[in-house]
Amino acid sequence: MLDWTKIDNDKTFQRLVNHLFAVECNSPGFIPSSPYIGADGGWDGYYSGEYPLEHEKGEWSIQAKCTKKSFKDAMRYLKRQVKKELLKAMKKQIEHLRIATNAELKVEQVLELESLKTNDVNTLRVWHRERLALRIEQQPFVRHLFFGSPQYPMLVPANIYFKECEPDLLSVPVTKIPKFEEYVHQVEQFILSKSKSILLVHSPGGYGKSHLLKGITEMAHDIDPQKQCWIVRAGHRKVEDAIQEEIVNGREYVLVFDDADRDLESVRPLLALTKFKSNSFILPRNKTSVLS
Repeated sequence: MLDWTKIDNDKTFQRLVNHLFAVECNSPGFIPSSPYIGADGGWDGYYSGEYPLEHEKGEWSIQAKCTKKSFKDAMRYLKRQVKKELLKAMKKQIEHLRIATNAELKVEQVLELESLKTNDVNTLRVWHRERLALRIEQQPFVRHLFFGSPQYPMLVPANIYFKECEPDLLSVPVTKIPKFEEYVHQVEQFILSKSKSILLVHSPGGYGKSHLLKGITEMAHDIDPQKQCWIVRAGHRKVEDAIQEEIVNGREYVLVFDDADRDLESVRPLLALTKFKSNSFILPRNKTSVLS
């Protein structure tokens, strides 16, 4: 059970919804809009592309509505908010509008709110607390980040990893660095390949491997939106357990394991998983010898 008392203000709730939607769109760590910038012009969260859970493509507006009320007491507020967001969606030519709320609602109340849909949007859905909870429970990192799960996940978003482990990296995109041009092309071909599942990146220290790696994770979603890109942080839990709980059947992944030669015991089960599931596995190392 999730402890919703930890989501005690509208800003935290908006960040939770954005994180969840980003992960479900296979772009972990991408937060569309900050809740701390004041009026956002109707963009709590924006996404352009395909939302895999619903198999719909287009322009998406995700609006977070935090309230301390539930059931009948929340309906008056939510009705007003849905009508306002529908008007904004019409002006911005949004195709898919999603209203996320921490309110507990009955099925008939959700259907009543969704019946407010106009012809100006293709789809309108209301994500109430229980619907969000079922999805959050399938996302270990999101659950840990917002609800304080004691078990730190093995797979973390790239932006979290580099902020903690490589805070001094330059912000220059790797596509702007001439010496990385050929490497970037090779990575693109690897991620798109249907026959290759393991890529070894190796170099002496100081040659820009971490910068290249960061660039790869930033580009991965654009290269193949069907795959989720995560950094593997071994040592926090048993890898076999993490595979069972954090790798979801039917999803495709790009897994990046930095300095893989330092923890071969963790690499082996991940290699076996990669070969069995046909996922992509990138192994950056500081040494120039090839992993056997």
